[in-house]
Amino acid sequence: MLWDPSTYIGGDGIITGCDENQEWMLKWWFENISKHNTYPITFLDFGMSKSARQWAEKRAPVISITPPPLNSESPISENTQQLWEVLYGPTVWRCRPAWNQKPFAFLKTPYDRTVWLDIDCQVLKPLHSLFDASEGGIAMAYEVERAVQRYRKYNLLHPDEKHYNTGVVSFLRTCLLIPEWAKRTLTDHHLFLGDQDLLSRIIYEKQFPVHLLPDIYNRRLRDGSTPESVILHFICSGGK
Repeated sequence: MLWDPSTYIGGDGIITGCDENQEWMLKWWFENISKHNTYPITFLDFGMSKSARQWAEKRAPVISITPPPLNSESPISENTQQLWEVLYGPTVWRCRPAWNQKPFAFLKTPYDRTVWLDIDCQVLKPLHSLFDASEGGIAMAYEVERAVQRYRKYNLLHPDEKHYNTGVVSFLRTCLLIPEWAKRTLTDHHLFLGDQDLLSRIIYEKQFPVHLLPDIYNRRLRDGSTPESVILHFICSGGK
């Protein structure tokens, strides 16, 4: 898997992506980020409706993401399906197609330094420091501890494995982790609930260095916003 040269323009910029299931948050996302930032934005189309795509195209470039040819020879076991619904809820099946497109969206970034923000992230302040955080290759925050403990309860993490949240990611276009993430998604998607589960496992296996973001850049609604919070993340359907 390689970075797409056809989309490249350089510099710093922000990307997000959604399909028809999440496009109702597009305007809200764009309005909030525009209050505090003047960085260029690119939308990734994971399967938007025609009207949402037209709305997005009036405000920023839009890049189409073709659904990746995921390995279909290894079905998700019934026990795994039940466990994923326990962990995330029945909406997991509606969300997974977009999650599995995320690493391929990263490979199409037009920018040298990119900040990815999930469509359910509310930007509260300027994001200058987020771009600087990517200088080592990639920067993310850990998943919240209560979620990690649930994963450990079901033995989904190795004892010393760290679990990252991919709702906010700052990365360089030269980061070697991203192509590996996309490659493994094609073959191993059936083994992991979502994109961040697989990415965290690759980081663990390869001992890839990650700059750890403080939670002010990926603050959960349940934990409440603080005066220092930069990004509030309305994660899972319950927060929206």
